[in-house]
Amino acid sequence: MHTVEAEIFAPGTWNKTWKFTVQDLHDIVAAFEELGDNHHVPLKFGHNEKQPMTDGYPALGWVSKVWVNDQDKLMARFDSVPAVVKKAFDAKLYRHVSVELDVDVEHRGKKYKYVLSAVALLGADIPAVNTLNDLTYYLDGGERLAASRREVFSAVQGNLTTEPEEGKDMTKEELEAAIKAAIAPLEAKFTAATGELAVANAKIATLEADKAKSEELTSAGKVKMHRESLMAKLEAAVKDKRLTPAQRESTIKLMRLGDDKAVLEVTPEQIDEYIDVNGQKVKMSSEQGHGGGTGGDKDDAEGYEDAGEEICRRAKKLQGADPKMSFSTARDRVMEADPELARQYIRGEAA
Repeated sequence: MHTVEAEIFAPGTWNKTWKFTVQDLHDIVAAFEELGDNHHVPLKFGHNEKQPMTDGYPALGWVSKVWVNDQDKLMARFDSVPAVVKKAFDAKLYRHVSVELDVDVEHRGKKYKYVLSAVALLGADIPAVNTLNDLTYYLDGGERLAASRREVFSAVQGNLTTEPEEGKDMTKEELEAAIKAAIAPLEAKFTAATGELAVANAKIATLEADKAKSEELTSAGKVKMHRESLMAKLEAAVKDKRLTPAQRESTIKLMRLGDDKAVLEVTPEQIDEYIDVNGQKVKMSSEQGHGGGTGGDKDDAEGYEDAGEEICRRAKKLQGADPKMSFSTARDRVMEADPELARQYIRGEAA
């Protein structure tokens, strides 16, 4: 068994897009040293099945050390190199090496950007990095043989258990075709998803329209029922002679029972209080009419109506400033604040 040293990698842009700096080489060295016995890097024939001996065959040696030399090249020492391989080197059958790198490796909670996973001997294959000295330079004791061929580097993604894949340069046309082939299924899925989204949005719009219509009908039904309940109280009061028809109409106008929004703010209790107050007024007006009164039934009724409207208006205003105040309390405060209006209200005189 023999030991061989060789340049295996260098800074530069490889495979058209992969850019490596000197710092990247130092990181590869650091990862190799940290992983130690947990990761063995073999020397093998080639990267693909076209080589006479493939990746499935035993290693031709093992990398025991890597470092960056004074020329900023990544160096490697191979131990346990068989004699027959050494003879192949001497015969210049395998003049170049190419590296396989795992990218974004995670091992025991630590992440590595690049990990050296294998070094391949290249014969007829064109090596990836075109700035490396031939192996024969080191095997022949320093005779430098310049490479004159274009070289291709293949870096593969994976982790410590991922097998490298064969790298291959592609023409512009081949690359465009490959991209289109890769994108086609995604475009089909996107088109299908877009159609499904449009159908879903249409269903949502229909549901929202149905909901809005239902809410509108429900709201209209609530307004109608509430208005009818309040009107029923007023009609009953007129029938029982607790209100005059004129007072009923005045109440409807004053409390805005014809407005769909305003009617919802009127409570049955407010109607009851209004009927009680004006019912006493109607009774007094009737008694005064029978006893001679001061201005006749028609004039008295109109006078009471006007005074009552003014008291109701002021009471509602007080309730607006203090929603917790009852109508009867607001009415009493209005009458206490304006004794003349209160007398007109009680006597049935016009306000």
